[in-house]
Amino acid sequence: MQYNRNFDFTSGQVIVADQVDLELNTVASVLNGNIDTDNLANGSVTVEKMSSGSNPETRFVETGDDFVYSGLTLDPASGWTNLVASITAGVSYVSGRRVSTVTQSNHTFTASKDTYIDMDYNGTFYMSGANEVALGAAAPALQSGRIRIALVKTDATKITAVLTGRIVAGAQSELGTIIARPIKITAANEAKFCAWLNDYTPGSATSVLQYNNEKWDTTNSYSTSTYKFVAPVSGFYHFDMSSRFDSSVATTAELFVRKNGTTWNGMTVYYYTGASMQDLMYSTDFYLPAGEYVEPCVWLSTGSRTYGRGSFSGHFIGQ
Repeated sequence: MQYNRNFDFTSGQVIVADQVDLELNTVASVLNGNIDTDNLANGSVTVEKMSSGSNPETRFVETGDDFVYSGLTLDPASGWTNLVASITAGVSYVSGRRVSTVTQSNHTFTASKDTYIDMDYNGTFYMSGANEVALGAAAPALQSGRIRIALVKTDATKITAVLTGRIVAGAQSELGTIIARPIKITAANEAKFCAWLNDYTPGSATSVLQYNNEKWDTTNSYSTSTYKFVAPVSGFYHFDMSSRFDSSVATTAELFVRKNGTTWNGMTVYYYTGASMQDLMYSTDFYLPAGEYVEPCVWLSTGSRTYGRGSFSGHFIGQ
């Protein structure tokens, strides 16, 4: 409602409040020092207008940590078979601000790089340019007003691992920022595979056993053509190996898992003349830096033997 009041003034005359707008002065007297929810429209008060003592952003920055509250996980396309991934919608707190972001769909990451994904308090994502470094290189500095969401590792054709450095609040993560979630390795802590062996006849001495049929491989880390498991991320892994094989002459046989072409101890079985089928099993643990590999092997003291009905499997244990 608009109020119109007309007064005639002469030079030098003192003007009093009720001659200007009594109603507005009355409203001002009610509001000053008496603001409540009835006087304010939703969303009308911004943090920029608040004092430092009452500003929630200022108080949160001074007393709290930046962290991801929900979402902001990476979802690689096509089951970790290419360089494409989406970042899910989420809520985070950066420099005291609550930041709500929508899904970032189908970003193509650069091959053979470590890409650090950062986000600022305006919800802008940074995952190219200075945020891309050589595999294993030092992480770029985290700029003020940003939180580090994840580290994405790629090889020539696909995403191999995603680290989201989310740890207990107040501790420093390996990704260079303080955030309040338990650490999770999206790819590696789900890394597990199992392959089985068709009949195969190796020669004497050392041979790689050809487990050329997969039952499962959650991170596409085992090859049915090279028979190698390549670690998607650094950590401890457990491996089980078995094979049934046939021998008609006396010989010594040993199953073992070889790391990066180096022989490790395995299990030995002695075969005597007249022996037929016999099963051999072997289990071991390894620490594998990302990109290193293991392969299943057999050693024979003499002759050749037929192998079959065995399996080679492994899974990630922890860091």
